[in-house]
Amino acid sequence: MENHKGNIVIVGVLDQPGSTNLYMAKAFEEAGYNVIPVNYRTIIPKFGKNVLNHLLYKLALDEPKLILFSKFNGVESLIIGKCSQVTKTWFWFMDGVNTLRGVPECVHHAQMATYSSFTGEGVLGHVKKQIGTGEGMFHIMEGIDKDIYRPTIVNPNYECDIAFIGTANKERVHYLEVLVKAGYTVKAFGEGFNAEVHGNDFNSVCASAKAMLALSAEYDTQAYFSDRVFRYGACGSLVFHKYAPGMDRYFAHGQDVNYFRSEEELLQLADYFIRQDRADERNTIIQNLYNKVLDNHTWGNVVQQICAYAEI
Repeated sequence: MENHKGNIVIVGVLDQPGSTNLYMAKAFEEAGYNVIPVNYRTIIPKFGKNVLNHLLYKLALDEPKLILFSKFNGVESLIIGKCSQVTKTWFWFMDGVNTLRGVPECVHHAQMATYSSFTGEGVLGHVKKQIGTGEGMFHIMEGIDKDIYRPTIVNPNYECDIAFIGTANKERVHYLEVLVKAGYTVKAFGEGFNAEVHGNDFNSVCASAKAMLALSAEYDTQAYFSDRVFRYGACGSLVFHKYAPGMDRYFAHGQDVNYFRSEEELLQLADYFIRQDRADERNTIIQNLYNKVLDNHTWGNVVQQICAYAEI
């Protein structure tokens, strides 16, 4: 599609494979915008914050339709405010409250931006409370690129009962060990586990495991959960997700995903769907999640929401 709607500046990470910002940029381009990438994490070590700030303000003076700052931790909030004086800006934050507490400047970023959004409802509530207003602030979940995450054929190298893709932490390792001790074959990919998997390797893992495990980084935040449910769902996987408060308002237990709150509940799910091999129920749940993700949770859906709120 020919770009004709104007420029969108995305300040984030667009020079690393698998970065969320790459999928976001593609969706803006498919919507008819020209994307100008500003890789702040690459620019700062090489040239410093002053050069970055000068570049951003110069881009703002060209009056793009929107400058979107993705997370942008470790950078001064004033440059967002300065850009907001001459063009529309958007602060996009995709992490949880615990991460937000470690980068308090991000609350100031939200104050300085024309608009801001948070992928968890509880995160949005936390920021509103800190600032004292919710004007121009929204809850927008992440999306998936259906050209990247999609069903594929089984790869014998990845076959197992349950697989996990993501960074290792104490809780994730614990649940995987529980499954292994119960006699299930388990494979994990990502930092701290085996090699990371991207592109069709990610899809092959999902196709080759009987179920995919989803464990978010935190569980005490309202409607903040792992984006793996979108990625796994788009790949046509059966998903076991540790329950996050309010998540069932988006994905119904036993219809779209299967929730567990404890080791015992996870093992019950594994026994029911893997050892008892409830094929018809499995296939129905897989299809329901696949349809829901592709209908409502693509990056195209996300970009539509951003453009509507920003009126661009």
